[in-house]
Amino acid sequence: MMKILVLIIYLASLLFYLLHLFFNKRSLLITGFLFLCAGFLLHTSRFIMGINSPESFPAYYMGGVMSFFSILLGCVFIAYQIKELVPALGYITVPAILFFYIISISLPHTGSFRPEFKTILFPIHVTFSMAGYVFFFLSFATGACYLLQERNLKFKLFGWSFKRIPSLVELDSMNYRTVQLGFTFITLGMLTGSIWSQRLWGSIWNWDPKEVLTLMVWLLYATYLHLRLILGWKGRKTAILSVIGFMLVIVAFFGRKLVPGGYHDYI
Repeated sequence: MMKILVLIIYLASLLFYLLHLFFNKRSLLITGFLFLCAGFLLHTSRFIMGINSPESFPAYYMGGVMSFFSILLGCVFIAYQIKELVPALGYITVPAILFFYIISISLPHTGSFRPEFKTILFPIHVTFSMAGYVFFFLSFATGACYLLQERNLKFKLFGWSFKRIPSLVELDSMNYRTVQLGFTFITLGMLTGSIWSQRLWGSIWNWDPKEVLTLMVWLLYATYLHLRLILGWKGRKTAILSVIGFMLVIVAFFGRKLVPGGYHDYI
């Protein structure tokens, strides 16, 4: 079956990234990246083949959402790596892609389709929002790498991790770019969601638990950008803020399950 083949290819990619972690041979890194690209293409083609209308967009049940997140994360990561392979990001991102894919194939691919999903705004809103989460994950990854590399320099630990992680300047720049993009996409996701809500229920805001949690995420990253642009925060401070920010993203994504009701109770 296609989903098993994709799983095997993703596992092979992770294996070669882990081998590179221990042996630091570029051929292992390139092989792992090529396996990832192959798995991504098969995974994406399988996902797209099942879509022929807004109603068939598989994001109204958790299995489809996890699959879509895995695809978007793979897409953005591959795009970043085409310019230059960054092993440290691969050590964090490739396991995440595999993790979300395993969840997606483990969960039922069925759900309760609602009449309100029969609009082009449904896939647009979901895509923007999920893309925002993907970039926030990458900001978390770069922030975590920054803190590790800073520790290496502080304690003069010039071992394997120091050699495989980019410089602090590069990591800080990547962290800022990913937050900018994540903030842009989550804003677009909120705007399209508001338009959709206005058309369906006559209000752009309904105090839905998911809306409130997403607003909290938006405010935190807006604070990040304000502190960076206005007060000149960078480096360790923004790295810590991006790590904390992604913790809030996880709460926003899964925390809705802790609060019953709302318009987002289909996932």
